[in-house]
Amino acid sequence: MKRARTVRSLMIAGTMGAVALQSVIPASAANAGAESCFVSAINAARSSAGVAPVGANGDLLGVARVWSGTMASAGHIFHNPAIADLAPSNWESLGENVGVGPTCAKIAQAFMNSPEHRRNILDPSYSSVGLGVVDAPGGVMYVTEDFMGTGGAPAHVAPAPAPVKAAPAPAPVKAPPAPAPVKAAPAPASIAVPKPAPQPTPAPAPALVVPTAMPIVDRTLIVRGDLTPHDAPAAGLHGGVLGGVVKALGAFFAK
Repeated sequence: MKRARTVRSLMIAGTMGAVALQSVIPASAANAGAESCFVSAINAARSSAGVAPVGANGDLLGVARVWSGTMASAGHIFHNPAIADLAPSNWESLGENVGVGPTCAKIAQAFMNSPEHRRNILDPSYSSVGLGVVDAPGGVMYVTEDFMGTGGAPAHVAPAPAPVKAAPAPAPVKAPPAPAPVKAAPAPASIAVPKPAPQPTPAPAPALVVPTAMPIVDRTLIVRGDLTPHDAPAAGLHGGVLGGVVKALGAFFAK
């Protein structure tokens, strides 16, 4: 059973209005470089969402360029009310985004920031697109994005798996350095203890010679029965006991 065909048209700004479709667009007015930029932005967004890219459709390209010229001539944006009649006859679903701005990057970002325009860009049921861009005075460009699906199964592209990074090789483990050799403490130096000098043997004290006291006869010894000195003969002094004493004293003091 053939399903009902649908058309979804969205504007980034502006109001709907009825304007006669212009059939001729000056070749110099179309901006092919900007058209390529918008197609790349659409497919980049679809790729990030895991949706298959859309291909360029020559018939839709002509329709989109004519409509961008119509908006540029009117000075504002609005949707093409005849899109369903102008698209290839085998369409099953259609969508349209229109916008105006200074650059491809700014308009493409505005489309992605709008939930409804983003829905058209990421719809997996669309398989082709016609993208027309026309430059206008004032440094602005008018853009029309016409999407078409033919009823085939929506194509989903599985996102590429993230590259698996091999775990870095473990850092080599360095063996702990060998312990420094332990040096034995040097043997304590022998300390020569000087022997005490022998004390000199004191010379023996000279023997004390104590002369024997001899009696000194300094007076005349009177012996009872002897003669008095003046009576004794001189020879008597050197004889007898007294003579011996005198000789002993003389020998002592002669040393």
